[in-house]
Formats: sequence, C-alpha cells, structure tokens
Amino acid sequence: MRGNRFFVPRRKLTKYLLNPNHEAGRAKARFLLSKGFSPKDPATLEQALIQHAREAAVCQIRPGAEGKGYLVSYLGPLHTPTGPVPRFMSGYIEEGEATFVTAYPAGTRDRCHEATGA
Repeated sequence: MRGNRFFVPRRKLTKYLLNPNHEAGRAKARFLLSKGFSPKDPATLEQALIQHAREAAVCQIRPGAEGKGYLVSYLGPLHTPTGPVPRFMSGYIEEGEATFVTAYPAGTRDRCHEATGA
C-alpha cells in the first residue's frame, strides 16, 4: 500500500521537525538541522520526506484511529543537503491522500517487518 499523493503539512515542518525549541521535536530538529535542512526553507525537507515515502520500504501497515485509513511506516534512506541518511523512518496516515505524521532517524532496533494490512 502506497499513497498516490503525499501531503506534508508545512506547520508540521516549521513548528515541529525544524523547531529546536519544540519540547517533543527538539531532538529531531537538531538532527535535521545538522543535515542541512533549515526552517527558512521547509520545502527542501518537504520534498525529501515525500521522496523518502515514495522510495523507502513499506515496513508496517496498521488501521488508523477510529478505523479511518491506515498508518503506514516507511524505512529507507533520506536524501539530505549534506548527503543521504541510510536508515530513516517516516509515518503517514493513508486515506486516499497520504498525510505525513512523523519522521525520525532509525535506530538499530527499527526494522522492516512483513507489511500487514489492506
């Protein structure tokens, strides 16, 4: 299962993933900023996340909240301004269009399991 269209809300990038002051997102922001992404140019991260979802392996498919759509996790390289990050995870809610939920550098314990679901 892979969405035909991927949507990454700009606010999710500027207020969370690229915000080193965000309580829950600061570690992700430090990582992404160190890879050359910038809050002044969120479109570069947006395009990298969309490319990641199109090219990475589908790792897990679970039913979405309240039975709406599916939460799909992807594992694969993220292309950054400073070079590729070989192991990166992202998640999207897929219900027609795939809407970005989260992303983070994959640890050694993050592995693709056989994708299950519809």
